[in-house]
Amino acid sequence: MDAETGQVLFEQNADEKLLPASLVKIMTLYLTFDAIEKGTVSLEDRFRVSINAWQPEGSKMFIREGERVSVEDLIKGVAIVSGNDACIALAEGISGVTEVFVRSMNQKAQSLGLTNTYYTDVHGLDNTGAQFTTARDVAMLSRAYVNDHPEALVYHSTREFTYAGITQRNRNGLLWNYPGADGLKTGHLNAVGYNLVATAKENDMRLIAVVLGADSESVREAEARKLLNYGFRNFETVKASELVKPVNTTVYKGKVGKVNVVPAKDVSMVIPQGAADRVRVVRDLDSALVAPVKKGDPVGEYRFYWQDELIASVEATVAEDVEKGGFFKVLWDSIRLFFANLFAKITNK
Repeated sequence: MDAETGQVLFEQNADEKLLPASLVKIMTLYLTFDAIEKGTVSLEDRFRVSINAWQPEGSKMFIREGERVSVEDLIKGVAIVSGNDACIALAEGISGVTEVFVRSMNQKAQSLGLTNTYYTDVHGLDNTGAQFTTARDVAMLSRAYVNDHPEALVYHSTREFTYAGITQRNRNGLLWNYPGADGLKTGHLNAVGYNLVATAKENDMRLIAVVLGADSESVREAEARKLLNYGFRNFETVKASELVKPVNTTVYKGKVGKVNVVPAKDVSMVIPQGAADRVRVVRDLDSALVAPVKKGDPVGEYRFYWQDELIASVEATVAEDVEKGGFFKVLWDSIRLFFANLFAKITNK
């Protein structure tokens, strides 16, 4: 998946429901960074470690019951070393109890359109099948996460973390051997196998690769590498401004008779490499405007097609203000506009 546009470049069994394992922690961190952004939590806040947070099975950052740990260290404990204990400490510190936090996770999933995802815990240890997701939903979640909180990648790209005198390595091996890789999360349960969400950036393109249910760590990394290589070697990102030729449209009753029209924003789209000249641009613009008009006023739409498939659309807007003209200009254009409209009606009949 292209992280900017959400365009899927390759998929296989993308909607098969599987256990997320530690990929659940992406949502746990998403809500944590949401809380920091809202100001209800800060990186410097210190959460007390409960007995629940101290005793989970699996990967840990080795916090101890009763100590107070900073939110930033807990984030590192989740993002870098996948600590189940850190997940519980964050959830309890933010929501009081994990059950309330899990409810927020599912609400967030709904708001993001993750229709095939359901959470039952904050760390992914549940292997009963009650908790599930799909590769497509994981990609959508990861895209929203890195776009809403790009600062999180500072933690996900860190290769090791030391806490309580114990140094642990990040389990994402691509951080060492794939250029541009800076995240995102690994996961493993015997019931599903080895999961990996990998993200990397090359030039102006960020890709997200999701592999679920691999047979080993080396297999999940090899498959993620294949996906990333396929995307970077075969596709490129182009901007609307690179494809749209300058155009103007008629303005009646204005001090000037023409005004430039531009895309409202410089939308991106992903196309096969070297194919920019084969993108078809369709302009659907108002036939004429009546002054006064203001910069930014909508006047239609640009649509972009690759092989008859709509790949992007954006509103067309006026590029500059046009003030109303003088008395005689308004009078003359009123006559012109009357006959133009009359001719259009006759033609349509």
